[in-house]
Amino acid sequence: MSYGVTRSRNISVGLRGEKVLIYTEEGSKRAVWNPAVSYANKPLIWYKTRFDAPQGTDPVALNLTNMGKGEVWINGESIGRYWASFKAPSGKPSQSLYHVPRSFLKPSNNLLVLFEEMGGNPRSITVDTISVARVCGHVAESYYPSVFSESKHPYVRLGCQRGRSISSIGFASFGTPVGNCKSHAMGGCHSVASRAVAEKVGSSSSSSSLVDMK
Repeated sequence: MSYGVTRSRNISVGLRGEKVLIYTEEGSKRAVWNPAVSYANKPLIWYKTRFDAPQGTDPVALNLTNMGKGEVWINGESIGRYWASFKAPSGKPSQSLYHVPRSFLKPSNNLLVLFEEMGGNPRSITVDTISVARVCGHVAESYYPSVFSESKHPYVRLGCQRGRSISSIGFASFGTPVGNCKSHAMGGCHSVASRAVAEKVGSSSSSSSLVDMK
């Protein structure tokens, strides 16, 4: 993607770019855009580029790892504010991927406009797809269902992306399992029938992308 950039030199309340709807097709034509080559890591700046929608049906996300703080619009629709420069205890951004609904996208020539408040490198932004190969869940007797739920007992729902189904059950334990979704093991209490029950539920829902475990 190649980026254009524009800045406002007038001091006033609010952003002139927002007032003229600079993030829309018509509004972006009202601004004078310059090549973004020398405008990386500048605060209070607008960036613009165009991109084609990724093929397939996997969820789409913007990778804003090397940006600071601001807001993004796709084809005039805001996908929300971002704050990639806010670091987690690990030293990495607390969030770097920001979901882009496919309903916002056209097959090609999508308009991306970004307002950066703190400074970042727009050339590092990528449009990614997210593919989930494994899903997991945990439920306990103390996990009461929502008041809007038809179920009166705790349950966990595992689901796949549209067009996919659950093919196998890798681990199931009714008892006191330990660990998390990446690493797990049976605890001191375990029902030997756990996996068979889970596989039975999964096989009965093989034509669906959702499995409810109660």
